[in-house]
Amino acid sequence: VRELHNMIERLIILSDKMITEHDVVAFANPGGGTNIGAATHSNGVAVNGAASPAVDFEKFTNFQDYKDHAEREFIKFKLEKNNWNVSKTADDIDIQRSHLYSKIEKFGLKRVAE
Repeated sequence: VRELHNMIERLIILSDKMITEHDVVAFANPGGGTNIGAATHSNGVAVNGAASPAVDFEKFTNFQDYKDHAEREFIKFKLEKNNWNVSKTADDIDIQRSHLYSKIEKFGLKRVAE
């Protein structure tokens, strides 16, 4: 169950569109027998043809660096999606508001003036 949860989190982070059951199957089984949607796992992830931002894995020296990068981008995306409403974003990503404030400070995230 934890692996499935983590896989779905990665799919959400890497996708820029609504995710369907077929996308999950394709992401979980990229070279498998049922090629639903042609998902790829190279530098960028494409889910049903919708390319997500490419990630240059060479710039990360270890797994923690990559996790921090992914977490920062995910939180930044969710904050922007919720118009920087921290309470709503915390509810949206299922963490305490105080924890989200800590992450915002840790990653140096700032609201960009429009």
